[in-house]
Amino acid sequence: MKTVSYIKLKEENVADFLILTATKTETAAFLNIVKPIGDDVLEVLVCGRCYHIGRLGKYNVIQCQCSTMGASGEGSSIITCNNAFSDWSCIKQVIMVGIAFGMYNEEPVSQKIGDVLIADKIYPYENQRVGDKIKYRAEPCVPSSDLIKACYVTKRKWCGKNYQGENCHAYICPLVTGEKLVDNIGLRNLLKKTYPDAKGGEMEGQGVSSACNNAGKPWLLIKSICDFADGNKGEQKHEKQKSAAYLAFEFCSELLEIDNLVEATHRSSYHLVEKNGREALFQIYDLDKEPYYIRREIDEYLELCLKTHGCWVFGESGIGKSVALTRALTKRNSSFILVDLSTCLNFTVDELFGFIYECLLEEHDRMLEFDSRMKCIKAILNILEKRFYDKEVFLFIEEIPIDGEDDAYGDFVKSLYALIIFAERNLHHVKVRLVLSSINSPKKFISPTQSKIESYLKFKEMKRWSDDECITLVNVLCQALGVSLSDEYSCELLVSSLENSPRKIKNCFNQAVACNQFVLDEHIVEHLIEC
Repeated sequence: MKTVSYIKLKEENVADFLILTATKTETAAFLNIVKPIGDDVLEVLVCGRCYHIGRLGKYNVIQCQCSTMGASGEGSSIITCNNAFSDWSCIKQVIMVGIAFGMYNEEPVSQKIGDVLIADKIYPYENQRVGDKIKYRAEPCVPSSDLIKACYVTKRKWCGKNYQGENCHAYICPLVTGEKLVDNIGLRNLLKKTYPDAKGGEMEGQGVSSACNNAGKPWLLIKSICDFADGNKGEQKHEKQKSAAYLAFEFCSELLEIDNLVEATHRSSYHLVEKNGREALFQIYDLDKEPYYIRREIDEYLELCLKTHGCWVFGESGIGKSVALTRALTKRNSSFILVDLSTCLNFTVDELFGFIYECLLEEHDRMLEFDSRMKCIKAILNILEKRFYDKEVFLFIEEIPIDGEDDAYGDFVKSLYALIIFAERNLHHVKVRLVLSSINSPKKFISPTQSKIESYLKFKEMKRWSDDECITLVNVLCQALGVSLSDEYSCELLVSSLENSPRKIKNCFNQAVACNQFVLDEHIVEHLIEC
């Protein structure tokens, strides 16, 4: 359970349905079956009122428990409904879910504890004219016809089991409603005689009906039988009420699997993704991202390599070369300067070294002009020696914007080798190491006179991610972002469609969150790839 500030949510379209309960047992049943939004079910406090926000079936729901049973009075169903409408403008429909008493436990075909009663009308029995005879004056309250129609669809396929393992079914029928907690067979039989088509009774329905009709919101009552109001309410009370409450919510959850209960244009797709969840989508590493980093074989290699050497990592685009190098440097607390050459399109090799030099200058440094590349290289090393005197520093160069087959690439690589060798031989007050990432291998450009370069700089090809590594990443992202895959769509299919690329996997999940798509299947992923 995660407590969230009301201020963050009150203007959001966070949910479609208000789910009302009247007892702690009913609320516990809700919390047992509701699914999280994001990382967890949300708890929101508003002026002492406690709301839970989660997902039932295919819809976001807000649940609130009445502080007292019944339809009238402080904390009753009518007050709770009205407060919820005031607190949450997003509420579109209301379902009261909980327990009720049955009326037919003595007939040859008896009702069972756990049978679910969906009210197609409710009879308020408290409004009476008492004279020589008692005359019941209140008109029946009728819930939403669209929700009742949906219940007919659901009841055909729903079957539950009560605490004794008996099969329970759903029935659409009238219920009686009133303020009395009925546990008297005489009163029950009087109600049964007065309302012969009613199959059970409860206490909150009239309040729900009044509040919803006044606000123009559809409503529904789903109640499961926990006793028969025959004076035996106390027998196995806890087991019966717990079983009945759970079965009522089980039916409600199945009902909310139906797609068209709320117009698509108004439907809530809100999904809370906390800051730490979005950090799982990182493209640039820092220590806060470590919980979401997928450790691979190359990470162990880099940790050992950078203790004694620089390193040039090469491999196809989008597999995490720069991220792995940044992590290795960060984890060993190394000083490093990152130079990103991705903006240097169509630069000559001399211009690239000039750009590296400019990146190292500080605000008040005077920029020099050079008539040779070697003078520029010496100036680069001179800056590093002054800034990191008697220290070690890594010059991290990434995104080299030259085609690997171009002669200029070989020229640039050989000049970098010259920089390293010059630094090793001539700098006495700073240890400069080079760290680089590129798509193409630089090894073929080692000239005979630069053969000692591998004494200072190691070369490592980064391989494409394996299926298992990609599946691990998908699982981390699903957990952090509250995303899941449909039953028909496996991790293996997702990974394959995204070409085992961690960049493409993260981009897909980022698009999913942005588009409020939290259950991925093949068609959704195809659409996200195209976005």
